[in-house]
Amino acid sequence: MSPDARQRSLCLARARIWGTPEWNPNTTRESAFRFGEEAIELLQTDLTEDEVIALVCRVYSRPVGDPRVEVGQAGICLAMYAENIGVSLDEEMNHHHNLLNDASPEQIEKWRQKHTAKLLAGVATGGRL
Repeated sequence: MSPDARQRSLCLARARIWGTPEWNPNTTRESAFRFGEEAIELLQTDLTEDEVIALVCRVYSRPVGDPRVEVGQAGICLAMYAENIGVSLDEEMNHHHNLLNDASPEQIEKWRQKHTAKLLAGVATGGRL
């Protein structure tokens, strides 16, 4: 296995710890909700709500893209954004993976409660609670 493939496997394995089984991240729809929430929270640090709404309207006025292309472009843009604000994307991902690995039962329960609120608001899919 190449170093890149090993890194990808490690990243996916760690990400699944966060999502399995309580939040069912193995569905495209749930993954989209989760990514969208994090992306909007990141946008919120730099853009106004009106700017984000205008951006959403522009995106939805155009044809749907190829998910493979969009994933690559999102990754590149995230790396560029991190660089622009002086954040190491690799360090932040490693830090959050460690938080997931070391989560206490109390923290996991907080995540379950947050997910329940998302389900009730219609911004998440099933998964076991």
